[in-house]
Amino acid sequence: MKIRKEADKMNKKIWKIAGLILLVAMLCSACADTELLLDEEDYVQADEMAEDADIIALETGNETMASVSGINETIWVHVCGAVTTPGVYELPVGSRINDAVVSAGGFDEEADRESVNLVEEIADGQQVRIPFIGEGQINAGSGLIDLNSADAKQLCQIPGIGESRAEAIIKYRDANGGFDSPEELMQVPGIKEGIYARVSPYIECR
Repeated sequence: MKIRKEADKMNKKIWKIAGLILLVAMLCSACADTELLLDEEDYVQADEMAEDADIIALETGNETMASVSGINETIWVHVCGAVTTPGVYELPVGSRINDAVVSAGGFDEEADRESVNLVEEIADGQQVRIPFIGEGQINAGSGLIDLNSADAKQLCQIPGIGESRAEAIIKYRDANGGFDSPEELMQVPGIKEGIYARVSPYIECR
């Protein structure tokens, strides 16, 4: 009887130990599942944040790209030739030649507008030169225009001289008996030093 009682006590201890081991195993399993669930939630949040970032990037468009890559949003161009105020101007990226002309005060009255593609896009550092009427028709080596004998049509062949300036030259010439020197052309209304500097290679006085 004594031996049987001792065996029963031993069995009870074994079952208690087995129960404790099973309980510990269940707790460990529950902790692992909880940790896994948390990891999955973290991944879901990360994916949602990435999607939000993509949406923001799409909505901001070029501004986002410019801020990330450091691309300038303006360009600098040199506008010269037959414009009111030649100079260097800052313009937005994607500007056209027409925008450059407007920035320079518009066309000079003797500008050859038809020879310019006003919708052409311009780039940073580009020179935009607007030609004068008649520019390119005369080369300095092919003969000079005599201010004292040229008619209006011949005078209009001089780069920078259009119909209105040609008429002013003829009017001045008739009123003053002709020109004594090419420099006297600056006495004609509407022709100042800037215009004279452009036309002087093409004129003479006989």
